[in-house]
Amino acid sequence: MLITRICQKCGNEFARRKDNSKKFKFCSKECSGGSGGMATAEARKKRWDAETEEQARSALMNYFISRVKRNENGCWQWTGCIRCGVDKYGIAIFRGKKMQAHHVSWKLHKGEMPAKKLLMHTCGNKSCVNPDHLIVSWTKVDKVCDNCGKVYKVFYYREEVSRFCSGRCRSSYGGKMVHKENYDKWSLETKEETMLEIKKRLDRHVVKSSGCWKWTSWKSKQRYGRISFRGQQLIASRASWMAYRGEIPKGMNVCHTCDNPECTNPEHLFLGTHTDNQRDKIKKGRGHRNSLTVEKVIIIKKKIAIGIPMSRIAKDYGVCLCSIKNIKYGKTWRDV
Repeated sequence: MLITRICQKCGNEFARRKDNSKKFKFCSKECSGGSGGMATAEARKKRWDAETEEQARSALMNYFISRVKRNENGCWQWTGCIRCGVDKYGIAIFRGKKMQAHHVSWKLHKGEMPAKKLLMHTCGNKSCVNPDHLIVSWTKVDKVCDNCGKVYKVFYYREEVSRFCSGRCRSSYGGKMVHKENYDKWSLETKEETMLEIKKRLDRHVVKSSGCWKWTSWKSKQRYGRISFRGQQLIASRASWMAYRGEIPKGMNVCHTCDNPECTNPEHLFLGTHTDNQRDKIKKGRGHRNSLTVEKVIIIKKKIAIGIPMSRIAKDYGVCLCSIKNIKYGKTWRDV
């Protein structure tokens, strides 16, 4: 069945079927200005493109405000489309574009979103769009280590789960919890009592003689003895010095006069810096034929200071580039 309608542009009558007559307002493409709905969408796009930045922002703000409900707890609840699934983030559909509602809120109230960064909710409500409840994911907060009490920085989104400043503190804390009674007892000991316990532990794995004391327990790849004492790994020669001679100053090495890494005889040990250790090695002829001396290192540092490429210096002295870099950044030969 046909029904007669009147064109909204030219006023001419045209016939259409009754069931879909309401869809048609024009009698031809010339009157509609194009191909129906396509022309309307293109007209809207042209109108939006002609708007100034302030007009577009105002339109987005009006759209945003119309879909926000403020709660008593301070959250701005998004009443528009909500993403299905676990996250429940609000979705803003504005002028044919889909955006996360809390991103729109940040853009309107605080400016453009930082590139390749995330926004986190401080309130825990993922459909909240209150800009005061949003924080950029790289923001770091202060946290106190449960093991050593040191204040360290942690990303905001890890504040609740982070408890330790390092892996060493995490392992140490785990050992303390497992052996809490022992740690409480050890904390009451004096230094002399602790050194006596280290000496007893050393004596279990040492064969004493008039010369070198042979180490019978676990050794590292460099043949240095290793000992486990109250959750800590100690080098046997350092433990021997602590037990028989006392504390080791910070930054000092325990060196061998016998050049035997396994030896723990305190009479064969002496304290020295890394440079002292290197000088002793070269003096005894244990170094590589291209090993550096103090005089060479002084010249190398001067060459680095005037800008000579490190690769050229390494080639001139027959050493690897890493050796020159370590000298430059103070990892080795820092006392020269």
